[in-house]
Amino acid sequence: MKKVAALFGALLFVSSVDAGSTSSKETVIQEEETFAIPAKPEIVEKGQIGEILSRIEKAGFKIKALKMVRLTKEQAAEFYREHKNKPFFDSLCTYMSKGRVVVAILSGPDAIKRYRTLEGATDPKKAAKGTLRGDFGTDREANAVHGSDSPESAKREIRFFFSEFETLANAGQKHSAPQKNFAR
Repeated sequence: MKKVAALFGALLFVSSVDAGSTSSKETVIQEEETFAIPAKPEIVEKGQIGEILSRIEKAGFKIKALKMVRLTKEQAAEFYREHKNKPFFDSLCTYMSKGRVVVAILSGPDAIKRYRTLEGATDPKKAAKGTLRGDFGTDREANAVHGSDSPESAKREIRFFFSEFETLANAGQKHSAPQKNFAR
């Protein structure tokens, strides 16, 4: 039998007890945050934001912060700077600045890995049905969603789009006034 109980909203303890056994194992699972773009321009244009957010919540993620923004080409270039020397960089920046996108902070146990699994393969033609890219993406560029690939990327991407005030990182403490952010 498995029991899952939240402790201080940040740690989960999972206890396993075998029937007829007196031994039990406890594993501590750290809740983590990840950054996501759950709606790239084509998703916003098609009115599919709600469908994707619903799937994210049904997959067990908490949406900690959410907003819609319009990137300039320069902001898109800064956000995707690790791809600067790749052949698709310019078209990616043009695409990401052609319309509004939805950005989010998601949390849950092993959030980065689990969200990347929910996203599916980068190329929607290779993504499994039931994944966000498999069901909503059209090609490698218009692939519906984005997610951080590491804790370091998640921190950088969250800071790019969200102020400390917006992240509610210090819940219960006094916040400074909201700052102009997502491209400072």
